[in-house]
Amino acid sequence: MKNNWKKIVRMAVWAMVLVIGTGLWMNGCERKQEEIKKERIGVIRSSTPAHVPGKDDLDQEPQIIVGILPDEDENEDDDAQENLGEPVLVRGMYLKLGKTAYYFADVKSNELFSLIMADENKIYGLDGKEIRFEELKTGNIVDIYYTGGMMESYPMVCDRGVKMQVTEEGSEADAAANLDRAKEFYCEPDPNEKPALQLQYIPLAGMEASTNISERAYQWTVTNEDGSRNVEKTDSQPVIQAENLEEIEISQDVEELKLVFSENPGEVVVKRWKSEERGPEQIKTGEPVLVSKEDKIWIIPNGQSGYVYEVMGKWGEDYVLYGFIVKMR
Repeated sequence: MKNNWKKIVRMAVWAMVLVIGTGLWMNGCERKQEEIKKERIGVIRSSTPAHVPGKDDLDQEPQIIVGILPDEDENEDDDAQENLGEPVLVRGMYLKLGKTAYYFADVKSNELFSLIMADENKIYGLDGKEIRFEELKTGNIVDIYYTGGMMESYPMVCDRGVKMQVTEEGSEADAAANLDRAKEFYCEPDPNEKPALQLQYIPLAGMEASTNISERAYQWTVTNEDGSRNVEKTDSQPVIQAENLEEIEISQDVEELKLVFSENPGEVVVKRWKSEERGPEQIKTGEPVLVSKEDKIWIIPNGQSGYVYEVMGKWGEDYVLYGFIVKMR
């Protein structure tokens, strides 16, 4: 009888140990899951509330939606890397507007767009032979392969065209309606007009924007009607002293800034100052900024918020100064 009682006690003790151990193990798993969840908590989405008519709330702060981020896919980065730079196809009708001016009209939507061509871009005629861009004719239907995305301006800009193939001859009669629309956005350039600068950047992840940057000073050679030439020059005031500079907002501290000139300069020199150093009496020398050139586009690889930038484009002896401020969004 005593032996049976001892066995019962042992079994009860082991059962209690098993229950306690299982409970501790499950509690540990729950804590681990909570820790993992905490590590994965982040911003799921940022959205701006819809405007309600009658309320002066057009400048509402975006709503930040926070939650547990989806599980990471180990192969996601590899897949993204494989798809990076994969050409996208758009079919457009070529519309010539001037000696070097043109637009394309998307054959599906009729939306107008222009093209930034990569250095390696190749253009092929109907017969499959390579041709020059200048040989395209109004009305030509062209398959355009690009890798740099479509910039959300209007007309839009198709970035990094790498291949173009004429698929149909077309005619000016076919292009008449689109050509009339394109002319609404085109002004015949003045040969004495100084080159314009457009800054292209990323204000938010997955979004591209562009801003026209005003000139601040220049030296420019002008040809008169009688063929004579004279040099026009303004006082060269450092951008750090200037007021009413264009403001560029980016969502991270460092962002690539693209400098797109209406006429490509032979040289670009960039300087910068900290924003708090701005003032009409400021004479401090600007800090030199690294500039690179890629596919006919000048680039500031490490544009940084909190700085005033001065850009000097040089065309032989002529030059134009531009300026802007970069801020955190």
